[in-house]
Amino acid sequence: MEPSSAADWFSAIGTVGAFAAALVVLVTDRKRAAEADARAVSAWTTGRTTLETDRSRRFISVSVFNGSSTPLHAVSLFSKIDEGTYIDEVLTVDASGPTTINPGATYTKEVALQKHIGRERLFIFFISKDGARWARRLSDGRLMRQGRAWRLANDISAWHALIARFIS
Repeated sequence: MEPSSAADWFSAIGTVGAFAAALVVLVTDRKRAAEADARAVSAWTTGRTTLETDRSRRFISVSVFNGSSTPLHAVSLFSKIDEGTYIDEVLTVDASGPTTINPGATYTKEVALQKHIGRERLFIFFISKDGARWARRLSDGRLMRQGRAWRLANDISAWHALIARFIS
C-alpha cells in the first residue's frame, strides 16, 4: 500500500464520518423542534362529585393550556373504562361547534364519568403543527407519542401491539 493511498482512504473515511454526523445532528434538531411545540401544551384536571336525585355523578374538569405557537384544533380526552368501554371525548367542541385553543389560551371543559377512573389512565390527545400526534398523561403531565399513550391506557405492551399489527 502506498502512503498516498492510505491518506486518501483516511480522508474518504473522515468525509463519510462528517456527513453521517451532520445527518444525525439534522435529524435530532428536527425532532427537538417538533417536540418543543408539543412540550408547550400542558393539561390538568380537577374532579368533583355532584349528587343528583337518586345517585351521584362524578365530573372531571379538564383544562388545556396552549403555550405553543399555533392553534390546537383536535384535542380529546381518552381513557379505557372497562373492556370495550372508552372515554373518547373531543374537548374542542362546544354547543356552537368546533373550536380551537389559540396560543396563550386555556380551555376548560367538564366531562361526566360513569365510573371512577384513575388519573394515570387519563390522556389528552392533540396534534402539533407538523401533524405529529401527541399525548399528555394527566397524572404526571408526561408527554409521549399518541400510540404509546393508547397502549398505556389499554394496558397493552409494545410487543402485543406489534404482534396484533402483523396478525390483523
